[in-house]
Amino acid sequence: SSTVTVRYQVREANLRYLTAEGGYARRLGVTGQGSWTHRNFLGDARVLSLDLLANTGFLARTDANAVTPERRFRASASVRQPYLFTTRLSGVASVFAEVGSNPQLDVSDRFLDTNAGEVGLSGTAIYQFMPFRTANLQYELSRAIQFRVDTTRAVDPVGTGPAPVPGGSGPVAERERDIFNKSILTASATLGRADDYVSPSRGFLVRPFLEMGLNVPFRSGTEYLKAGGELTGYHPLDDLLADDFSLAGRLQGGRVWPYGRSRRVLSAGASASGDAFSTYENRFDPIFYYAGGSDDVRGWTNRLAGSKVARRVVYNRQTNDPDTSYVYEAVGGRSKIAFSAELRMPFPGLGENWSTTAFLDGGQVGGANTPLAEEDAPDDFAFSNVRYGAGAGMRYRTPVGHLRLDLAFKLNPDFEDLRDPRDVFEYNQCRARPAATNCDAPDADHWRRLRLHLSIGQSF
Repeated sequence: SSTVTVRYQVREANLRYLTAEGGYARRLGVTGQGSWTHRNFLGDARVLSLDLLANTGFLARTDANAVTPERRFRASASVRQPYLFTTRLSGVASVFAEVGSNPQLDVSDRFLDTNAGEVGLSGTAIYQFMPFRTANLQYELSRAIQFRVDTTRAVDPVGTGPAPVPGGSGPVAERERDIFNKSILTASATLGRADDYVSPSRGFLVRPFLEMGLNVPFRSGTEYLKAGGELTGYHPLDDLLADDFSLAGRLQGGRVWPYGRSRRVLSAGASASGDAFSTYENRFDPIFYYAGGSDDVRGWTNRLAGSKVARRVVYNRQTNDPDTSYVYEAVGGRSKIAFSAELRMPFPGLGENWSTTAFLDGGQVGGANTPLAEEDAPDDFAFSNVRYGAGAGMRYRTPVGHLRLDLAFKLNPDFEDLRDPRDVFEYNQCRARPAATNCDAPDADHWRRLRLHLSIGQSF
């Protein structure tokens, strides 16, 4: 007989499961994430997830734009309902609470240097019209708090000594906090066609988005309209060069338009009161555009390919011996345009999992948000202000993504890029003194043109 009897048994997997992950990132330190999931909560294929996230900052390495790690602790609960009215539509409702330390904000003397917190809820509708191509609509309502120790009021504006600290002698630096509502509506989509949506080599993808800070149902502390998008393209070069050669490119850009009180304060710049401008500048730090980093304009550290200021940060642990550090703070801007081009090539002799690349990146952030008079503010856009970085790298494909190592070279660095933030800060302080003399500009360190980027995942 040529027949074979095959018996098989099908049974449902466990409805509940627990996952845990751990890792390390240079700016975040040791990280951990855990999730408990019920994949048929109350029936109808409804999924309930309870998630915890901890970016501890332990063993993190700080650099020129941060003296404290980017800590973040978040707890959330979400319910996902598939097949909402139609098989293509699903919905997600969630609540969350988080606290962390944001290097873009002023330093805090609280536990683990935490200087921001948020609690809120969100709802998302996801429409999948083709595999890997979706349209999303999300609304988030939250209550946010930012807090700090204001050391600037206890420091001579042109001095170089550390500020008095809480618990020490002399004037006490003031504790400040800002509590405000956030009401944000976001529409986004992923469009296009590619041969592989995880690691494409042929095709194109378009990712537009529109984001609005609304005064509904409560008055929002961030009123704005933000629009932008990203276009990526991939084309194999088998016919022109050889097998496994390909060209990849990306163009991205966008703009932010504050309105209402947010616009009035941010546009006033130097004429606005210092407290009002500082408050709104901090609120808009995560909203404005930045350039630089391993997934953006390579050659620069995260956010620092553009306007920046050198500042001194004084932080302590309730002692009479405060710590003082110097950093570059990215100014950010209301508009951004950036591009990247990569020639992706095989790595001779090392197998199909290895590859190399040569790249050129460029970008500019315009409409810098600074408390400067209009005639002193940076140009909204000028080709002379575009920063370029070029270099080469290698890739290794792993089950969790490409391991990337890139060596990038700044082609046209600005004054601050080649100098230590402490030297620039003291130089600026010297120039600010009345009848300043002997204010020699610090020497450039051309080794600062080079930057090594190590990351996981394709650059785009």
